[in-house]
Amino acid sequence: MVKRLWILSLIVILLLSSFSVAFADIRVETPYMEYQGDTLKFYSTVESDIYGELSIGDEVLVAVYAIKEDGNSILLGQGKIVILDVYQDQTDGKVYYNGSNYNLIETSIPVLSALLTNSSKIKFYAASLNKISNTSNSSYSIFALPPIILPNPASVDKTTLGNSDLELSMYLPASVQISKIIKSATQTELRKDIDYVISNSKLYFKNAYVKNLSLGQNTFEIYDTLGNITILKVNVTESAQVPSNQQGSTPSQSSGSAATNAGSNQQGTFQQSSAEDKSKLESTIQISVDKNLNTANAVIDKDTISKLLLSQKVEETKKLILNVKAEGNISTYNMNLPKDTLQVLSDKVESLKITTPVCSLELNKMLLQDIKDKEVSVKVSNKTENIAESVKQILGQKPIVSVQITAGDAKLESLGKSAVKLEIPYKPSAIEKENTHKLVGVRIDGDNIVTLKQSFYSAQDGHFVIFTDHLSDFSLLYRDVSFDDAFYSYAKKQIEFLAARDVIKGVGKNKFMPKNNITRADFVTLIVRAFGLDARVDSNFDDVLPSDYYYQTVGIAKKLGIVNGVGKNKFEPKKAISREDVMCIMERTLKLLGLLEVQEEPTKVLDQYSDSNQISDYAKDAIAQLVKNQIVKGYNNMLNPKRNLTREEAAVLLYNIYQNVLLR
Repeated sequence: MVKRLWILSLIVILLLSSFSVAFADIRVETPYMEYQGDTLKFYSTVESDIYGELSIGDEVLVAVYAIKEDGNSILLGQGKIVILDVYQDQTDGKVYYNGSNYNLIETSIPVLSALLTNSSKIKFYAASLNKISNTSNSSYSIFALPPIILPNPASVDKTTLGNSDLELSMYLPASVQISKIIKSATQTELRKDIDYVISNSKLYFKNAYVKNLSLGQNTFEIYDTLGNITILKVNVTESAQVPSNQQGSTPSQSSGSAATNAGSNQQGTFQQSSAEDKSKLESTIQISVDKNLNTANAVIDKDTISKLLLSQKVEETKKLILNVKAEGNISTYNMNLPKDTLQVLSDKVESLKITTPVCSLELNKMLLQDIKDKEVSVKVSNKTENIAESVKQILGQKPIVSVQITAGDAKLESLGKSAVKLEIPYKPSAIEKENTHKLVGVRIDGDNIVTLKQSFYSAQDGHFVIFTDHLSDFSLLYRDVSFDDAFYSYAKKQIEFLAARDVIKGVGKNKFMPKNNITRADFVTLIVRAFGLDARVDSNFDDVLPSDYYYQTVGIAKKLGIVNGVGKNKFEPKKAISREDVMCIMERTLKLLGLLEVQEEPTKVLDQYSDSNQISDYAKDAIAQLVKNQIVKGYNNMLNPKRNLTREEAAVLLYNIYQNVLLR
């Protein structure tokens, strides 16, 4: 238990060095705060309701104080903001001053000696005073501290844990809740009530989840409903345990040795699955190995597949996984799929995945249907020759994998609406391991390197995953992209993930302005880039001019029917976009790409939200479709349809679409 000590309130004081007096209207924007151990960091900028109180170049000194229960104050730290940009929201009139330094203050707060467990909330006072004198006369807003998890870092031994859950103490101010928990290495969201449970000021990591954690330090990002974040580190160990009733048991050993001479045969297997898992199949195939050519060849015949499907009740099968592996340093794998084999597969399974040590590839049902009447060969190989010098210099030691599919006499390159999922084994460097979101897939076309937006590193599998509709040579890059003013945004990783894929480009001078509302034109531009949309632009809205940087992207969206404008062929490109308009655009985009399952009469689902009466009539069906497809969930039974979307919120939205729709 944490002992009852003293209450902390934090007062944020603004001093304008460019003026002799302070302006009561200027205040700190809702700060983003982050805990790492006992270190609390504050990141924010300033806003106002009156335009012109600050100008570019002005300096603002921000001081943060802790106010104890007896009224005495302790200066925790202070930071200076140099105003670089002034932005006025046209919808609510607020003025946002974007500064040069979002890292206002980093201060070490002794949590164990400062936390009061029965305190209902922590108050942040934002006041334009040059000293703390009388907080009752100050203007203030109430902000909550981030979640406090104790101990942090935490430690757990899998062996001594037994069948128990990992229990941690947690402090949350009243009315604030945990919104999500993310595992940093994989950027995967933990499942509430399955992976973790919150109860009675305790955070419990479920036993099954802890037992599957990798040994060493595991880092988690714990978000509250205000967007604040706590970084929790859990050190996982596993001590040796000797069974009391066994002595010196020996693991079973595989029988036989695999031959590696030219023309010899080796055993390959379908991926093993449990007897109760009817969505996957397993079997054995013969692999012919030519050691002199470092090549393995396999023929997947109809009889083997047919017998397998019959024995495994194929009507319940969704994915067939062939695990093809040869002993030795084999650089090329050839897999032949006769026509009669493909006809069986295209009719019986949803997808075919072939795994090799070089690269794995998964063919979806649409592609299987397209090639089922032809003799097909699949070839994957490590490419070390015939690589342009300019490409070598950029890629360095990154692996290059060549993927080829031949159907009949034709070598497939463009797959149309079909797509192939590739998995390239890859071990990131120490720097890359800390920032796997900056790893991005690329396709090599001669001297050109093409960025593949639908790509990511899976730390759980140790593979780099690429979705592509064009076959060629593939690799990956580490792009160390960042924005000066987004370094401390709660959406930093999401922003950098999208920037590495050329979806986000910033506003110039290495700035992103994450706290600003995103305009209608900029959001549409992000959508077009993120989904790789294209169309011939032969007309546009009257208020979108050929000289505008967004002319092409807005024109593409208009041509495809993703945006309809606001009437009279107007689009209002520079106006901030509302959440309901964002959801309409997302619904149309996903429907266009065939990524949304259209539901009949979906609007009844909106009744669960207390603000559903605020949704415009034109947006109800689109928002309901997203809710029914579990793409939009809302928060606290609200959708906030009229609220504007900030640039960092747009980044999080697109990132989540990537994770939950495009990359699954």
